[in-house]
Amino acid sequence: MGTGLDDIDDDEVVPSAAVAGAQEAHGPGDRVPGEVLGGDETGAQGGPALFEHGPTHTARSRREDDDEDEGEAFRDAPITASRQRAATAARPTLEQPHRRTMTPPGRPAGESGPVSALGRGPAATEPGTDARVAEALDKLLADTTVSAIVIRGPEMPLVERQGRLEPASAPFGDLNALADVIWRLATTAIPPPASDNPVVDVRLVDGTRIAAAFPPAAPAGICAVIRKPALPDRSIADLNPGGSTPSEVQLVLEAAVRSGRNLLITGDSAAVTAVVGALAMAIPTERRVVSVGAAQGRARAGWTELAAGPDMPGLVRVAAAFRADQLLIADAAGPEVLDVLLAAARGQEGLIFGLPARSPAEALARTEALAARSAGVAGVAQLAATCVDLLVNAVSLPAGGTRVADIGEPRLDGAGKLVLEPVLSWRSDGGPRSSSGVLDVAGVSARLGDALAAHGHGLPSNLVRRGSA
Repeated sequence: MGTGLDDIDDDEVVPSAAVAGAQEAHGPGDRVPGEVLGGDETGAQGGPALFEHGPTHTARSRREDDDEDEGEAFRDAPITASRQRAATAARPTLEQPHRRTMTPPGRPAGESGPVSALGRGPAATEPGTDARVAEALDKLLADTTVSAIVIRGPEMPLVERQGRLEPASAPFGDLNALADVIWRLATTAIPPPASDNPVVDVRLVDGTRIAAAFPPAAPAGICAVIRKPALPDRSIADLNPGGSTPSEVQLVLEAAVRSGRNLLITGDSAAVTAVVGALAMAIPTERRVVSVGAAQGRARAGWTELAAGPDMPGLVRVAAAFRADQLLIADAAGPEVLDVLLAAARGQEGLIFGLPARSPAEALARTEALAARSAGVAGVAQLAATCVDLLVNAVSLPAGGTRVADIGEPRLDGAGKLVLEPVLSWRSDGGPRSSSGVLDVAGVSARLGDALAAHGHGLPSNLVRRGSA
């Protein structure tokens, strides 16, 4: 709600002694410029109430006898974020928790672009260059086939399409202008990045992730990865390139989604996004769905979209409170993992959540570690084993596309360790990304097979291990 005075720049706060002196000069009934409404330095709402270029529109509306000179000074002052807010506000609004800066780290305030190792000076960015760079970046972000943009200093930028990195059609040009544009985009995050940190890792309100290094952390010029959150429109059949349809992978995943099983999706980031998108497409249209961080609400009734934010644990709890038929969480890779598991333990079915990892074993270890770190108690492994029905591990292929490499059931071994019982596994001497291989079929446990059948989505006998627990 509010921000402490330590977070406000010194030049934005009028010292209380100065306010008192001005108050004495104006008289006890008048409010002086810069005085805080409500009588305290943090304002009536608990946030900063003093601004660099005079009072806000809200403050002015409360005092009809403003001095004319003060009004002229306010109108002639440079446009800032606080003044823009003041000029458009019709009623009091909550202030942002931090003041945002338009200058990237490593540069004096007001100068354009960070200093690079390419001999560029602080004022090297020419007028209009930022606009051209911003237009080029917007064009890539609007391209539905592009899932990520990779910027590597002076080298040709890369774009990711269907999990495959390829050179962009053209470079962005001026690295200083590019740094300015990406910094301004990053500062739209809530909370924004620290103004003096050359390393940025933020999630925007629409779910876009920006990981960037500015000089001096990136001596040759800005390096950044901008990953879009939108789920691709793929079917489960697309996750079995070169295989017959319907494949065993498709049968198991479709039955799991339609029967409301809880699924953990893992693999590299692009593969996780592809699988989550394919499973979302398989959700029956009559079901109520709450999606967190997918940033692509399906055009149908019953789909509620929530944007990822800084308080992911709280957002997961809010999403679970809907008791939807399906709960979709595109990326659960932080302390919210515990809340995801607890939602399942409290009865949430149809849970689909992504957690990037290099292998199924690493995904299980990360799940347990993230949840245990939040809880600080034992028993997380048992919680994960009982709340997650299937783990789906996928990889992005060199030629493009995604393959489901493993499907398994989490369980506890004799020592109480969380392990994966194989259901389907792609085996190849060249690794899971190889074009040639064979699919080993072990089948789901009898317990899970019976649960699928009870919901009217039974599997063929060769996909169920009878006699298994």
